[in-house]
Amino acid sequence: PTVDHTTGTSVGYYAYIESSFPQNHGDKAWLVSEILESPKGACLDFWYHMKGNTTGNMSVYHRVLDAKP
Repeated sequence: PTVDHTTGTSVGYYAYIESSFPQNHGDKAWLVSEILESPKGACLDFWYHMKGNTTGNMSVYHRVLDAKP
């Protein structure tokens, strides 16, 4: 993207995954975070940008860990 969604300028942060050569069909990329504490009903909110003829699919998975004793 030419600008950051939050700031509307070229100043910002993002994760970039190359989907064209030398990547192969079926390759996967993982973005993993540290464990985050959140209140009940918390929501994950993010923006993404996918562009190009070789861009495939994006799947988002989450894992709920057992509560601490």
